[in-house]
Amino acid sequence: MYLRTEAIALNPARDVVLDAYIIEQSRSEPIGHIAVPERRPAMIVCPGGGYRILADRERLPAAMPFMMHGYQTFVLSYSIGDHSSYPHPLIDLSMAVRWVRANADRLGIDPNQIAIMGFSAGGHCAALLATQWHIDTWSVDEATDLDACGFGEIAAFSNQPNAAILCYAVTDFHGFEPEDERRLDSSALGAIALARRPESDPVNYVDANTCPTFLWHTAADDVVPALQSVIFTQRLLEVGIPVELHLYERGPHGISTGDKLTDYGLEELVPTSVPDWTSLALTWLNTQFGY
Repeated sequence: MYLRTEAIALNPARDVVLDAYIIEQSRSEPIGHIAVPERRPAMIVCPGGGYRILADRERLPAAMPFMMHGYQTFVLSYSIGDHSSYPHPLIDLSMAVRWVRANADRLGIDPNQIAIMGFSAGGHCAALLATQWHIDTWSVDEATDLDACGFGEIAAFSNQPNAAILCYAVTDFHGFEPEDERRLDSSALGAIALARRPESDPVNYVDANTCPTFLWHTAADDVVPALQSVIFTQRLLEVGIPVELHLYERGPHGISTGDKLTDYGLEELVPTSVPDWTSLALTWLNTQFGY
């Protein structure tokens, strides 16, 4: 087998690009017991960066553990900066899920096994779609973008994610303590974070339509309080959505995979247990998908 890359310009006006890393079947003859699945699950990664940047260390490094276990992986460059006003990032991820599902046959993907994963602000983006994929309030805006960007035909495909992985994610902009709110106002953040509209708080939209969710956070995170993941988990439990939460005692915000690929030289800041989150997430996701 070999890896093929593809870049899909979902919305050039906002620099929205979906980078695909596709595992192709081997050109050689099968050897002995070796076999490959006809269809694989898919993972769409949303890197963090406060809606001002897209952190490289949460792009391909975050996709690789899933790629290594047979997932077709994608990294979404969603709307940031002044382009990030609600519901733009939500629309971007919705379009990405529709595009992957529309191209499932061509890419060897099971259309019922499409997961989304996000870190920090990217986790917020993922939580938005996990909780609001079925809500009509922003559907007209998405339809406009789909037509304007030449993707009108994928509107027929569902934007429902089958699972979500939220990594030290913002789930409630209004859930920050007053001193943290002042920091939000003064930090270099994108438009959606600065505006903090009620619609941009995923925790308030958790319902029976929310997809199964895996969350992890560190208690020592001084940028996004771990309580955001705890409260989000509580809401999921209240409505009966499958959920798994892992809370690590130590570790700063933005750990990514927490290994030498992303945190070389910073081992003293990252507990040895934190890199295990990828294995835990894969085990959980494989169980959800029966993969």
